[in-house]
Amino acid sequence: MAALNTDLDIIIAYVDMVETLLTDGTYGLSALNTDLDTLLSRLTAIRAGYLDNLSGGAVAVETGGNLAHVKTDVDNMQTIIKFPTAEALDDIAVTSATDTTEKTITVSIPTGSSIVKVMLAAFITAMNNTANAQKIDVDVKGRVSGGSWSTFFSQDDCVGFPAADGATTGIVPFQDVSALVTGAGTYGFKCTIQQSSANSVRYTTQYILIVTYKMS
Repeated sequence: MAALNTDLDIIIAYVDMVETLLTDGTYGLSALNTDLDTLLSRLTAIRAGYLDNLSGGAVAVETGGNLAHVKTDVDNMQTIIKFPTAEALDDIAVTSATDTTEKTITVSIPTGSSIVKVMLAAFITAMNNTANAQKIDVDVKGRVSGGSWSTFFSQDDCVGFPAADGATTGIVPFQDVSALVTGAGTYGFKCTIQQSSANSVRYTTQYILIVTYKMS
Protein backbone atom coordinates (compact mmCIF):
# COMPACT_ATOMS: atom_id res chain seq x y z
CA MET A 1 0.00 0.00 0.00
CA ALA A 2 2.86 2.33 0.79
CA ALA A 3 4.42 1.63 -2.62
CA LEU A 4 1.11 2.46 -4.34
CA ASN A 5 0.91 5.77 -2.49
CA THR A 6 4.43 6.57 -3.60
CA ASP A 7 3.58 5.86 -7.26
CA LEU A 8 0.49 8.05 -7.03
CA ASP A 9 2.56 10.86 -5.57
CA ILE A 10 4.97 10.57 -8.52
CA ILE A 11 2.10 10.63 -11.04
CA ILE A 12 0.57 13.66 -9.35
CA ALA A 13 3.94 15.43 -9.46
CA TYR A 14 4.22 14.71 -13.21
CA VAL A 15 0.70 16.06 -13.79
CA ASP A 16 1.51 19.20 -11.84
CA MET A 17 4.69 19.69 -13.89
CA VAL A 18 2.84 19.30 -17.20
CA GLU A 19 0.15 21.73 -16.05
CA THR A 20 2.84 24.21 -15.07
CA LEU A 21 4.45 23.93 -18.52
CA LEU A 22 1.13 24.32 -20.37
CA THR A 23 0.23 27.45 -18.40
CA ASP A 24 3.68 29.01 -18.61
CA GLY A 25 3.46 32.56 -20.02
CA THR A 26 6.51 32.17 -22.22
CA TYR A 27 6.30 28.57 -23.41
CA GLY A 28 2.74 27.45 -22.61
CA LEU A 29 -0.36 27.05 -24.75
CA SER A 30 -1.21 30.74 -24.55
CA ALA A 31 2.18 31.71 -25.92
CA LEU A 32 1.91 29.02 -28.61
CA ASN A 33 -1.48 30.36 -29.72
CA THR A 34 -0.02 33.87 -29.92
CA ASP A 35 2.89 32.62 -32.03
CA LEU A 36 0.51 30.76 -34.36
CA ASP A 37 -1.65 33.86 -34.77
CA THR A 38 1.44 35.91 -35.66
CA LEU A 39 2.61 33.31 -38.18
CA LEU A 40 -0.80 33.08 -39.85
CA SER A 41 -1.04 36.87 -40.04
CA ARG A 42 2.36 37.12 -41.71
CA LEU A 43 1.57 34.32 -44.18
CA THR A 44 -1.73 35.99 -45.07
CA ALA A 45 0.02 39.32 -45.67
CA ILE A 46 2.70 37.70 -47.84
CA ARG A 47 0.08 35.81 -49.87
CA ALA A 48 -1.97 38.98 -50.39
CA GLY A 49 1.13 40.85 -51.51
CA TYR A 50 1.99 38.21 -54.10
CA LEU A 51 -1.55 38.18 -55.44
CA ASP A 52 -1.57 41.97 -55.71
CA ASN A 53 1.68 41.90 -57.66
CA LEU A 54 0.45 39.19 -59.99
CA SER A 55 -2.88 40.87 -60.70
CA GLY A 56 -1.53 44.32 -61.46
CA GLY A 57 1.35 45.21 -59.23
CA ALA A 58 5.07 45.33 -59.69
CA VAL A 59 5.44 41.79 -61.03
CA ALA A 60 2.66 42.22 -63.59
CA VAL A 61 3.84 45.56 -64.95
CA GLU A 62 7.56 45.42 -64.32
CA THR A 63 9.52 46.09 -67.49
CA GLY A 64 11.38 42.92 -68.29
CA GLY A 65 9.46 40.94 -65.67
CA ASN A 66 8.43 37.36 -66.33
CA LEU A 67 4.77 38.19 -66.97
CA ALA A 68 5.75 41.11 -69.18
CA HIS A 69 7.95 38.74 -71.19
CA VAL A 70 5.08 36.27 -71.52
CA LYS A 71 2.74 38.99 -72.82
CA THR A 72 5.37 40.21 -75.27
CA ASP A 73 6.04 36.68 -76.49
CA VAL A 74 2.32 36.06 -77.03
CA ASP A 75 1.93 39.37 -78.89
CA ASN A 76 4.89 38.57 -81.12
CA MET A 77 3.97 34.93 -81.75
CA GLN A 78 3.58 34.40 -85.48
CA THR A 79 1.23 31.96 -87.18
CA ILE A 80 1.39 30.77 -90.79
CA ILE A 81 -1.72 29.78 -92.71
CA LYS A 82 -2.05 28.72 -96.37
CA PHE A 83 -4.88 29.55 -98.76
CA PRO A 84 -4.87 27.54 -102.05
CA THR A 85 -7.00 27.97 -105.15
CA ALA A 86 -8.45 25.27 -107.33
CA GLU A 87 -6.65 24.59 -110.60
CA ALA A 88 -7.43 26.49 -113.80
CA LEU A 89 -7.05 24.88 -117.24
CA ASP A 90 -6.46 27.02 -120.34
CA ASP A 91 -5.57 26.27 -123.95
CA ILE A 92 -3.72 29.07 -125.75
CA ALA A 93 -2.88 29.00 -129.47
CA VAL A 94 -2.00 32.62 -130.33
CA THR A 95 1.12 34.77 -130.16
CA SER A 96 -0.56 37.79 -128.58
CA ALA A 97 -0.48 38.20 -124.78
CA THR A 98 -3.31 36.12 -123.33
CA ASP A 99 -4.56 35.80 -119.77
CA THR A 100 -5.23 32.52 -118.03
CA THR A 101 -8.42 32.13 -116.02
CA GLU A 102 -8.46 34.31 -112.90
CA LYS A 103 -8.58 32.36 -109.63
CA THR A 104 -9.62 34.00 -106.36
CA ILE A 105 -8.57 33.46 -102.76
CA THR A 106 -10.50 34.66 -99.71
CA VAL A 107 -8.13 35.41 -96.85
CA SER A 108 -9.48 35.09 -93.32
CA ILE A 109 -7.44 35.87 -90.19
CA PRO A 110 -8.53 36.24 -86.52
CA THR A 111 -10.03 39.51 -85.33
CA GLY A 112 -7.38 41.69 -83.75
CA SER A 113 -4.49 40.14 -85.66
CA SER A 114 -2.18 41.85 -88.14
CA ILE A 115 -0.44 40.49 -91.20
CA VAL A 116 3.35 40.27 -91.02
CA LYS A 117 4.13 38.90 -94.50
CA VAL A 118 2.38 37.25 -97.46
CA MET A 119 4.06 35.10 -100.11
CA LEU A 120 2.47 33.89 -103.34
CA ALA A 121 3.39 30.57 -104.94
CA ALA A 122 2.17 30.28 -108.55
CA PHE A 123 2.27 26.73 -109.93
CA ILE A 124 2.35 26.88 -113.74
CA THR A 125 2.50 23.73 -115.86
CA ALA A 126 2.57 23.86 -119.65
CA MET A 127 2.07 20.99 -122.11
CA ASN A 128 2.90 21.36 -125.78
CA ASN A 129 -0.17 20.27 -127.72
CA THR A 130 1.50 20.19 -131.17
CA ALA A 131 4.91 19.27 -132.55
CA ASN A 132 6.06 22.92 -132.71
CA ALA A 133 8.82 24.59 -130.72
CA GLN A 134 7.78 27.31 -128.27
CA LYS A 135 9.39 30.03 -126.20
CA ILE A 136 6.97 31.50 -123.69
CA ASP A 137 6.91 34.73 -121.65
CA VAL A 138 5.11 34.57 -118.30
CA ASP A 139 3.73 37.31 -116.04
CA VAL A 140 2.06 36.55 -112.70
CA LYS A 141 -0.46 39.18 -111.61
CA GLY A 142 -2.68 39.84 -108.61
CA ARG A 143 -5.34 42.27 -107.48
CA VAL A 144 -7.79 43.03 -104.74
CA SER A 145 -11.11 41.62 -105.94
CA GLY A 146 -12.39 43.81 -108.77
CA GLY A 147 -9.43 46.20 -108.61
CA SER A 148 -6.47 46.95 -110.86
CA TRP A 149 -3.85 44.31 -111.61
CA SER A 150 -0.28 44.41 -110.28
CA THR A 151 2.55 42.32 -111.72
CA PHE A 152 4.65 40.35 -109.23
CA PHE A 153 6.63 38.15 -111.63
CA SER A 154 7.64 38.85 -115.22
CA GLN A 155 10.14 36.84 -117.25
CA ASP A 156 10.63 36.46 -120.99
CA ASP A 157 11.33 33.04 -122.53
CA CYS A 158 11.19 31.36 -119.09
CA VAL A 159 9.25 28.36 -120.42
CA GLY A 160 10.13 26.51 -123.60
CA PHE A 161 9.59 23.34 -125.65
CA PRO A 162 11.34 21.60 -128.48
CA ALA A 163 9.20 20.61 -131.47
CA ALA A 164 7.70 17.69 -129.58
CA ASP A 165 4.02 17.02 -129.13
CA GLY A 166 3.26 16.31 -125.45
CA ALA A 167 6.42 17.90 -124.08
CA THR A 168 5.68 19.21 -120.59
CA THR A 169 7.43 21.69 -118.30
CA GLY A 170 6.61 24.01 -115.44
CA ILE A 171 7.78 26.82 -113.17
CA VAL A 172 6.81 27.96 -109.66
CA PRO A 173 7.40 31.70 -109.16
CA PHE A 174 7.50 32.51 -105.43
CA GLN A 175 6.89 36.20 -104.76
CA ASP A 176 6.31 38.57 -101.85
CA VAL A 177 2.80 40.05 -102.22
CA SER A 178 2.59 41.76 -98.82
CA ALA A 179 1.91 45.09 -100.52
CA LEU A 180 -1.22 43.58 -102.10
CA VAL A 181 -2.58 41.34 -99.35
CA THR A 182 -2.84 43.60 -96.30
CA GLY A 183 -5.76 42.03 -94.47
CA ALA A 184 -8.82 39.82 -94.70
CA GLY A 185 -10.53 39.95 -98.10
CA THR A 186 -10.75 38.41 -101.55
CA TYR A 187 -7.85 38.55 -103.98
CA GLY A 188 -7.55 37.48 -107.63
CA PHE A 189 -4.57 35.96 -109.47
CA LYS A 190 -3.82 35.13 -113.09
CA CYS A 191 -0.97 34.64 -115.55
CA THR A 192 -0.41 36.53 -118.78
CA ILE A 193 1.12 34.25 -121.41
CA GLN A 194 2.82 35.20 -124.66
CA GLN A 195 3.95 32.41 -126.99
CA SER A 196 6.45 32.51 -129.83
CA SER A 197 4.27 30.24 -131.97
CA ALA A 198 0.51 30.33 -132.65
CA ASN A 199 0.09 26.66 -131.79
CA SER A 200 -1.81 25.04 -128.95
CA VAL A 201 -0.27 24.86 -125.48
CA ARG A 202 -2.32 23.71 -122.52
CA TYR A 203 -1.71 25.47 -119.19
CA THR A 204 -2.58 24.36 -115.67
CA THR A 205 -2.30 27.10 -113.05
CA GLN A 206 -2.83 27.09 -109.32
CA TYR A 207 -2.00 29.68 -106.64
CA ILE A 208 -1.27 29.44 -102.91
CA LEU A 209 -1.10 32.40 -100.54
CA ILE A 210 1.12 31.83 -97.51
CA VAL A 211 0.06 34.34 -94.86
CA THR A 212 2.07 35.04 -91.72
CA TYR A 213 0.18 36.97 -89.02
CA LYS A 214 0.45 37.81 -85.32
CA MET A 215 -1.98 38.81 -82.59
CA SER A 216 -1.48 42.47 -81.71
